[in-house]
Amino acid sequence: MTLNLTLIAAAQAAFVSGHVTANLRAISDAMMRLAVGDRSIRLPRGEHAGCEIGKLFHAFRAFRANTLRLDRSNRQLAQKNALFENLYNDMSDGLAILSNDEKIIAHNNRLPKLLSLRATTVRTRTSLAQLLEAGNWTRWDRSEGFADLHHPSGTVVELRQSPLSTGGAVALLSDVSERRQLEEHLQSVRRIEGLGRIAGEVAHDFGNILSTVSTNLHLLENATPERAAHLHHTLANALDLGTSLTQRLLAFARRQRLDPEIMNLNELVTGIEDLIALALDDRISLHIFPASEQFAVRLDPGQMESTLLNLCLNASQAIEGEGNIWVRVVPSGSDMVSIEVQDDGRGMPAEVLARAMEPFYSARPDGTGTGLGLAMIFGFIRQSGGDIKIHSQHGHGTTVRLLIPLWQSTDCSEVMKPAGRILLIEDNMQDLAHARRLLGDAELIEAKSAEEAENLLRDASPFDYVLTDLHLGNDIAGWRMAGEALRHSPDTVIAVVSGHMPENMPEALAQSGRVVSVAKPLDHAALARLTELKSTE
Repeated sequence: MTLNLTLIAAAQAAFVSGHVTANLRAISDAMMRLAVGDRSIRLPRGEHAGCEIGKLFHAFRAFRANTLRLDRSNRQLAQKNALFENLYNDMSDGLAILSNDEKIIAHNNRLPKLLSLRATTVRTRTSLAQLLEAGNWTRWDRSEGFADLHHPSGTVVELRQSPLSTGGAVALLSDVSERRQLEEHLQSVRRIEGLGRIAGEVAHDFGNILSTVSTNLHLLENATPERAAHLHHTLANALDLGTSLTQRLLAFARRQRLDPEIMNLNELVTGIEDLIALALDDRISLHIFPASEQFAVRLDPGQMESTLLNLCLNASQAIEGEGNIWVRVVPSGSDMVSIEVQDDGRGMPAEVLARAMEPFYSARPDGTGTGLGLAMIFGFIRQSGGDIKIHSQHGHGTTVRLLIPLWQSTDCSEVMKPAGRILLIEDNMQDLAHARRLLGDAELIEAKSAEEAENLLRDASPFDYVLTDLHLGNDIAGWRMAGEALRHSPDTVIAVVSGHMPENMPEALAQSGRVVSVAKPLDHAALARLTELKSTE
C-alpha cells in the first residue's frame, strides 16, 4: 500500500515537474525569440488560467504587445527622422542650431556651401562669427534677429536668427542676391518714374512762371507808368513763386541751406505749442507731451518749428469735426530720439500712404495741396541725419514719427576742431562766412577763386588742411584743387565741399586716402572727420 502511494506520488511529481518545466521552457524560448526580433512567436491563450504559469503566459503576451507597439512607434519615428533629415539637408537655405554662446551644435549640408566654405571648416562648437570671418563675410545688422551678410564677390546672404525655448537659437541663412538685385532694379525704375513725374511737374510750374515773365516783359514795352507798376508787381510775384518752388525742391533734395544749432528738444517742442494752437481750429485739441529726460539735438530750429507746424496742420485737415492731435517726445534707442505727431483723423488708405512723401503728390479732395509738404519734411529730416516713418490706417488716424540723432556732447565742436594752417577756397560769401565761424581762431588763409588758390598752393608753405568748394565760378575746380594740394604736400588733408556732390570722386584722389567729400553746409561733424584723418598720420 505504502509502495503504491509512493509510486503514485512520484508519478504525480514527475508529471507536475515535467509540465511546469515544459511551460517554463516554452515561455523562456518565446522570450528569447522575441528578444532577437521574432515577433511571430505566440503562446496559447486560455490555458493555466489562475495559476502562476498562466500569469507568466499573460505577462509574455503583454510584453509582446508592448514590443509590437514600440516597433510601430520606432518605424514611425524613423520615417519622420528620415523625412526631417532629407528636408534638413536638401533645403536651399543654410541651417544651424546654436548654443547660448552662439557655438554651432548642428548644421545642414547647405550651410558651408552657402558661405563658400569647405565642409570641414564647419565643425561642431565653431562659432558663427568665426565662420563669417573665415569666409570674409561682412555682417550688417538690421532689425532685431535680422542681418545681411555681404561677400566681396557681391553675394548677399540674409541671416535670420530666432531663439529656442530650450536655450540657444536657430539660424537660417538665405541667398538673396538675385532678389536684392531685382529689388534694386525695381527701385531704380521707380526712381526714374518719380524723377520723370517731378521733371514734368517742375517743367509745368516753371513754364507757367516763365510764361508770366515773358508776357509781362512784352507788355512793359508799351505800358503806361501806372500799367508798368502793376506789371512789375506781377513779375515780382512770379519771381517769389519761382524762388519758393526752388527752395521746396532743394528741401526735398536735401540741399537746402541749414543753420543748425544745439538745442533742448523738449524746450523746442513746448515752445512752439502756442504757435500751433493759434493755427488750429478751436474744435481740435492739442496735447504736448515732452519727455521725462532732456535730449540735446543739433537742428535748424526754424526748419524744425516749420516741420512741426506743417505736420499739425496736415493732421488737422484729416480731422472732420472735433478731434485731437498729440505731439510726444519719445526716446528711441541709445543714440536717437523721436517726435511723434499723432491724430485721430480719417487716416490714409494704403495706396495714399505708399505715395505720401512723393513730391507733387497730394490727396486733398479739393486739389489745393502742392504735394511738397511731406517731401520737404522728409528732405529736412534726412539732411539733418534722421529719418521719418508714417503709420496710418484708413479710418484710424495717422502717426508721423521723426527720428532725430542725439547730440552726444556740446563740447565736440571745440575738441575736434582742426588745428594748423588751413586754406579755405570758397567763392560764395555766405558759405565763406559760415566756414569762418566754424573754424574759429584757426590759422586761416582764404582764396576766392581757383587761380588765387593755385598761386597760394604753389608759393606758400604747405597747408595742414585744404577746404575747397567743388564749384568755383563756372568751373568744377574742386577736384583740381585737391590734386594740386596733394602734389605740393602729400600729408595735407583735403575736404571737397558741395551742395551737389557727385557720387564718386576721381579714383586717384580716392586712393590717396587724404581726400574726403563733404555735403554743404559744412558742419562740426565734417571738421571732426578731417581731424580724425589727420590724426592717423
